Amino acid sequence: MADTTLQSLTKAQTTRESKGRNVIRFPENYCVIDTETTGLSPDWDHLIEVAAVRFSGGKEVARFSSLIQPPRNWAGAFVDEFIADLTGITNEMLETAPQPTEVLSELASFIGDTTVVGHYVIFDIHFLYDSFVRYLGRPFPNDYVDTLRFSRKLHPEISRHRLADVVKKYGIVHNGAHRALGDVEATAACYDMLKAEALERYGSEEEFQKAFRRGCNGSRSGKSHSVKASDIQGRA
Repeated sequence: MADTTLQSLTKAQTTRESKGRNVIRFPENYCVIDTETTGLSPDWDHLIEVAAVRFSGGKEVARFSSLIQPPRNWAGAFVDEFIADLTGITNEMLETAPQPTEVLSELASFIGDTTVVGHYVIFDIHFLYDSFVRYLGRPFPNDYVDTLRFSRKLHPEISRHRLADVVKKYGIVHNGAHRALGDVEATAACYDMLKAEALERYGSEEEFQKAFRRGCNGSRSGKSHSVKASDIQGRA
């Protein structure tokens, strides 16, 4: 990701006044989410697919997945060749995809006010927030848990913390990479592994939270756990 895109995402985040909080938590009831988009910037790119799997008591209870038809680009296409090759989502598939208002309304009902979980989930949050405002006239205010932050805290030895890196670390089968539902399934499995490891190492959710606070204060761990550009590249 170019520095200018990082700056764009950072600037945009400060204006999303109703955006939820990035929390260090292990909720029992949550939705794992993932999106596919026409590009990296929510300022001018659009959603093309969204998926969510809802968990209650740590068990899967429901799934939601849909393509979304974006506006056509300057060339009259929905996606360029790079995105089509990366995701497998073609212009032909998007030609008959449902409209954003329809999909996002269904997604809003599916997720409700549940905490969402994702890998580098702020990317998805920004796209969902802006799309909710644009098409539904309301923000996306859900709190969110980022498995990338957990990975960086638990495994500083990993040079990059893309979803593919965490999947490899835990030996998780990742079918359908760069498709929203496939990435949701992989993220959900990573969340379970990271949660189990964190609780084993720190003893409780509260102690894990304290470890993050110590890192922010520069004591004990002495390391920051903010997102690096290298973590974002390719996302998966």
